[in-house]
Amino acid sequence: MGAAAGNLVRYLAEFDLALGDLLPPQLAMFLAARNAAALVEDLEVPMGEAVRADGDATLVQRAHRPQLEPTVHASASLERDLPTDTMDVGYAWSIEDVPRIFPLQWLWEEVEPAWFYTKLAQHELLLPRWRQVERLPEPAPSDAAGCQATGQRATAQFTRQHAYVLLDTSSTMQDHDRRGTVARGLALAFLRKGYRDGAHLNLRPFAAEVGQRLSGDSRADFSAIVLRVITVPNAGQTRIQAALERAVQDLQNVGACRGAQIMLITDGISRLGRNPLCGEALHTFILGDLFEEEGEDSTLHTLRRWSRTFRRIWTSRFAELLAPTWDDCRAASAALERLLEAYRSQPGQKPALARVVRNVRFLLEQFRRSAAGLGLAPEVASMEARLESVEHLLAEGEDSAPVAAGPVAGSPAGPGPTSRGDREAEAGRPTGWAAGGWSFVHHSSVWRWLRRWVQRLAAWLKTAIGTRLGLG
Repeated sequence: MGAAAGNLVRYLAEFDLALGDLLPPQLAMFLAARNAAALVEDLEVPMGEAVRADGDATLVQRAHRPQLEPTVHASASLERDLPTDTMDVGYAWSIEDVPRIFPLQWLWEEVEPAWFYTKLAQHELLLPRWRQVERLPEPAPSDAAGCQATGQRATAQFTRQHAYVLLDTSSTMQDHDRRGTVARGLALAFLRKGYRDGAHLNLRPFAAEVGQRLSGDSRADFSAIVLRVITVPNAGQTRIQAALERAVQDLQNVGACRGAQIMLITDGISRLGRNPLCGEALHTFILGDLFEEEGEDSTLHTLRRWSRTFRRIWTSRFAELLAPTWDDCRAASAALERLLEAYRSQPGQKPALARVVRNVRFLLEQFRRSAAGLGLAPEVASMEARLESVEHLLAEGEDSAPVAAGPVAGSPAGPGPTSRGDREAEAGRPTGWAAGGWSFVHHSSVWRWLRRWVQRLAAWLKTAIGTRLGLG
């Protein structure tokens, strides 16, 4: 499905998202998706058959096995070179026919040669044509004879690719070690792969209960599924068995996903029973440091036996999958500068600017913790200083409109005043996915009060420590 985009800003644009549409935890999911693309690139998404019901009755050609009937023969009169019991009279049409003319006509050549050759030129010389009647079987019936036309409500068959994801959203997939973020990143990478290949996308989150299936192949369907991946909460126990059984039921029913393969993303903490797969291929990704138990009935051993592809992503790899590159930081900083220019001419852009500032700060913090950040400490410090100046600008501004942080489904890829989240924020409403528990609202006056309180506390602590040291 192609290589991943170079930097994170360009990668987000493939999902019709920008930095101002996401919270830092959600931005980390797309980091994981971009960095984990190589783990899903080799997974096959085969052609599957789908059935679409048509509402109109139509003539459908159906094959059937007719009953055996006696062979029918027909009489045919065939011309023969040797004399037979049946004769017709014909004309000599060529020189080869002249030897076969009736003998009496040769006398005319001797008596009246001109008359004879005139008759020959005009094809008027007579000759016998011997025929024999034979019985021949009827020709074979046409191809349509083996079918019958009947009126019924037809179902249109078509084939296409399918990408089917089972995403574990149980409480064990909480983000205490970032496994939940990596899991959603893997799901995003696989869905992106399927969409770029023109596949029919399917997603079922599961925990104690199997969630609702989202499916489709349009751009709007893709955006809705991506939204579901990054917003569905974690809760409950893990029931992999029920999720697999429901997925197999989807695939075997006459519906939109028959013939697809299944990608299972989980931490493997579940009990399994009988194998529900009936020829479907399973690709399993186990996240975390769950060690395999002894015995043939252990969860990991069973999943390994059921799966065509079985991969472990250990906790030690999470930091690598979640690390931004310096290009990511620079691209995010450039997006911030472009939005800052728009803010200076249009102060109403403050909500979007505040969201971008938080995400750039998050990327710099993650990059500083990575190995690559050690060699670029001065550049990182310079970018952080620039961020602080922008934060001061926001804190000192008079615009007290709420800054709602949350992604907006279908928002433009680039930062700018046309974002739907910006328009909602300007209207005083929570943006996009804020209602899902991701909102963070603050006012500049609150921040100014908090900063003054922290400054006073720091001054008091400094005085107290100095006094204590003086007494010692």
